[in-house]
Amino acid sequence: MSLREKSAPALQDVLSGQADFVCDPGIAFPHIRTNKVKLLGIVSATRSPFFPDAPTVGELGFKEADLDIWFGMWAPKGTPPEILERLNKELAKALSDKDVEERYNGLGAETKTLDSRQFRQLLLDERKLLAALIEEQKINVE
Repeated sequence: MSLREKSAPALQDVLSGQADFVCDPGIAFPHIRTNKVKLLGIVSATRSPFFPDAPTVGELGFKEADLDIWFGMWAPKGTPPEILERLNKELAKALSDKDVEERYNGLGAETKTLDSRQFRQLLLDERKLLAALIEEQKINVE
């Protein structure tokens, strides 16, 4: 089951008053724009250009909460660097296309490309942050 498939019922519970809040990857944006739900905070380091008045959760006191939703591409280990560079270049080109950018923006997403080194660092930083959170909150898999 995808994240959207799990988020939709949770959002419906908020809309019907059966739940108080949901952490949502973007499907609530139309409801935020029509004031059916209130956006409490953005879970990233910077405010959203789509909702500039909404504070980041860091501004609300959760300083380590920079957990943007992202999508990445992986290649097999040992893929030649020139192939990785070409893939990154073509992906950046596709994401800079006005139609693609408008489609992403319509979903409340920003397009941003990282090179292999930057993406690897993102993964390492997020792993460190989440590992510390899991340990601090004593989260266990059941």
